[in-house]
Amino acid sequence: MLLKTYSSGNFSVELFDVLDSTNNYLKLRALSGSDMLAAVALRQTAGKGSRGRSFYSAGNGLYLSALIKNIPLALSHLITPAAAVAVADSLEACGSEYAGIKWVNDIYIRGKKVCGILTESKASGDVLDWAVLGIGINLTEPEGGFPDDIKSRAGAAFVSPPPGISETLAGEILKRLETLPSALESRSFLEEYRARSVIIGREITVFDGKEEYPARALSIDDDCRLTADTPNGPRSLFTGEVSVRI
Repeated sequence: MLLKTYSSGNFSVELFDVLDSTNNYLKLRALSGSDMLAAVALRQTAGKGSRGRSFYSAGNGLYLSALIKNIPLALSHLITPAAAVAVADSLEACGSEYAGIKWVNDIYIRGKKVCGILTESKASGDVLDWAVLGIGINLTEPEGGFPDDIKSRAGAAFVSPPPGISETLAGEILKRLETLPSALESRSFLEEYRARSVIIGREITVFDGKEEYPARALSIDDDCRLTADTPNGPRSLFTGEVSVRI
């Protein structure tokens, strides 16, 4: 059920009590020609994570998707990293502790993952027809704790969140997403993205779909590829090609 519609900067925001997935909803709206639209759900029944995994979204978080158009295809791989910086900045603006970024799309606070970001898009020619940027944030720990399969790595952004945190945080994020196209063009987010990295200089495990191997994270280049020292020498890792574990 649609609870209300309001404006946040240049975005029109639709707030729902429950959706299967805010990303799914906005992909349908994108096909109808909508632009600068955001969907927020109090709860999702089929939240999506990267690589086809589900995203736990039982009602203790902010589940937000934003529809953005006119992004050059050549810059599309930077959307998720730029959004990670926007989310980290927004969390701290709302009073969270320091927010770090685990390459490429996870936000960590107090050593636990509090946010995942999933970008889905459709392209024809040199410009994306649309990009739907999905952001799921655990605002607080659910009553009874997180499910057993994720409780060792899942955390909450706030211990005692201020009143109205969901709408306030959504506004902060959308304010920063308004400038996303120019940030991609200038790559102005890169310095902060690197500075917030929680893996540079650390030992990691790389999963490339066929095998896993130890490596050391060395740096992040201007295309947000992770350079890692592997048993076979330095290698550039591409998002979508591998995942890493601290």
